[in-house]
Amino acid sequence: MLTRPLLLIVSLGILSTVTGCYDEPSRYDHRPSYQGSEQPTSRESLMEQEREYRRQRRVQERAYRAQERESRPDWLR
Repeated sequence: MLTRPLLLIVSLGILSTVTGCYDEPSRYDHRPSYQGSEQPTSRESLMEQEREYRRQRRVQERAYRAQERESRPDWLR
């Protein structure tokens, strides 16, 4: 009768010592950016890169949609 509460307390004590997911603090002042190899020098260049990315993405999406339409059977067009 005493074993169940004792087992529960011991289990909770063990679980409280396990760290689980631990995120180690970065040694650097900032985290690296994976958007490109070169860092933009100004806000304008960053905005220009973003515009170019979005433009390329729109072209890719349009091409994908056109390909999807072409691959459908005639009765679904």
